[in-house]
Amino acid sequence: REGSFTTIGAALASAKSFDTLLLRPGEYAENIRLTDHVEIVGTGPIGSVVLSGTVDHPVVEVATRVSCRIANVFVKQTARDDGVAMSSAVLIKGGASLVLEESVVSSEIGHCIVIQGVGSCGHMLHNAVVNGKGVGVLVCDHARGLVEDNDITSNARAGVAILSGGNPTVRLNKIHNGKDSGVLVSEKGKGRIEENEIFANLRAGVAILREGTPVVTRNRIYGGLDSGVLVSEKGRGRVEANDIFANRRAGVAILKDGEPLVLSNRIHDGRDSGVLVCENGQGLVKDNEIFANQMAGIAIGRARRRLAD
Repeated sequence: REGSFTTIGAALASAKSFDTLLLRPGEYAENIRLTDHVEIVGTGPIGSVVLSGTVDHPVVEVATRVSCRIANVFVKQTARDDGVAMSSAVLIKGGASLVLEESVVSSEIGHCIVIQGVGSCGHMLHNAVVNGKGVGVLVCDHARGLVEDNDITSNARAGVAILSGGNPTVRLNKIHNGKDSGVLVSEKGKGRIEENEIFANLRAGVAILREGTPVVTRNRIYGGLDSGVLVSEKGRGRVEANDIFANRRAGVAILKDGEPLVLSNRIHDGRDSGVLVCENGQGLVKDNEIFANQMAGIAIGRARRRLAD
């Protein structure tokens, strides 16, 4: 079926299941809600198709049990008024599935991408997730997904947050220059964090809190202004075969009833201890290479400074 429309909303109203909407370059000032199996594809150079909706709703929302795809679109949520409640540029919930690829997502008022709820699934592939006032990618309330090969940078909260039983795979991303942790796993969050570059974040490269139990493996975690990996507040999980180096505080910090498995990592060239265990921190630290840190290789005792807020 072919047709030409002036708005995305009009095209969606006419579309049937499994139709593809091709967007010409330009700015579309719309909020869209996807309720059928469709694809939306920008046809111009990267960044030339801009979708900028009003701030009181997500710019893109998929909230029913459909599978959709969006590619080559700049999804931009721009603040127009002060005091607007935090929202998200892209919201996937209600058992929906969305593939979002080769796009740019930003939000001046909230999270960039939220995947929420049992049965909901997001595949975030080859995107730039930038300049969020909140989290870059938030997976919560037992949602699942794949976050792969994205550049996640300059967000005001965690680059990736896995909360409330969320269970995604996060791999091959660059997660950097955020104002909080690179990856935060908390509130019984799970997930597999593998083969990412996590660097130059203001807080811990990976923070595991409040009964979080992720597998963190084969990442490069470096150049952060806090610990490379922080496990605290009954955080658990497996931290294995990572290269953790050149962080300002401990390479791995285990605090406040944290109890991880720390296995076969290279922890080196940090400005503090390689591994710091204190405040009733526990766990197994085994078969790691710990070298060239400015303080002790492994320090057990009271923290010399506060490592996390």
